[in-house]
Amino acid sequence: MHSREQLMHVLAEAAELEHNILCCYLYAAFSLKTSVDEGLSAHELAHVSAWRKELTGICVEEMTHLSQVANLTLAIGVRPHFNRPNFPVAKGYHPAAVELALAPFDLDTLDHFIFLERPEGSEERDAPPAGAVAGPPRDSLPQVLMPAAPNYETIGEFYELLKSGLRAVSEALGEGQLFCGPARHQLSARELRSDDLLVVHDLNTAIAAIDTIIVQGEGSQAERDGSQR
Repeated sequence: MHSREQLMHVLAEAAELEHNILCCYLYAAFSLKTSVDEGLSAHELAHVSAWRKELTGICVEEMTHLSQVANLTLAIGVRPHFNRPNFPVAKGYHPAAVELALAPFDLDTLDHFIFLERPEGSEERDAPPAGAVAGPPRDSLPQVLMPAAPNYETIGEFYELLKSGLRAVSEALGEGQLFCGPARHQLSARELRSDDLLVVHDLNTAIAAIDTIIVQGEGSQAERDGSQR
C-alpha cells in the first residue's frame, strides 16, 4: 500500500468483512430454539442455550472489531465505512473463496465459520454448500487511478497486509501526517464497555488494535484462550 487513499479502501473492505461476518453470527444465534415448547428436552435446551451464549459473545467481539476498524479509519482522517453488500454476498466480491450468506446454525454453518476464521497455513476446508473456489487474484497496483484492496488467502493475512500498509504509508508521509484524525471523534473503551477497544492516535496503537482483532479470531496463527479458533 502506497497512499492514504489505498489505506482508506482497505479499511472499507475490513469494515464490510466485519459487518457481514457479524450479521452471519447473529443470524445463526437467532436461529436457535429458545424453549421446550419448540420440541427440546430440558437437557437439550441447556446445551442450545450454551451455544447461543457462545455465539452471542462472538457477536459482541465482532461488534468491537467493527468499532475498532472505524477508529482506525477516523485516525487517518477518513469517515468510517458502514455500507455493505446485501446477502448473499456475490461470489468474487471478496477474494480467497470468502462466501458470506445468512444460514441457520448447524454443523455446516459451524464449519464455515471455522473456515472463515482459520489461521494462516491452516488446512481447514470449507463446508458444503459453500465450498467456494477462489476467484482470480486481485492486483493492487500503485500506478492505477483508483485504489484497490490486495489479494489475500485468509482474513488474518488481510490484516497483516493492512499492518504493512500502515507502516509503509506512515514512513512515507510521516506519522503525524497519516494519523491526523481527532482522537475525540473515536469510540472509547468506556463508551463501548469493552476493554479491548483502543483509541488510535499513532502507528503503535494502530498496530496494537489490529493485533487484537487477529488474536480474537480473525486468523490467529495459533489457538489461544479467548480466540474464536
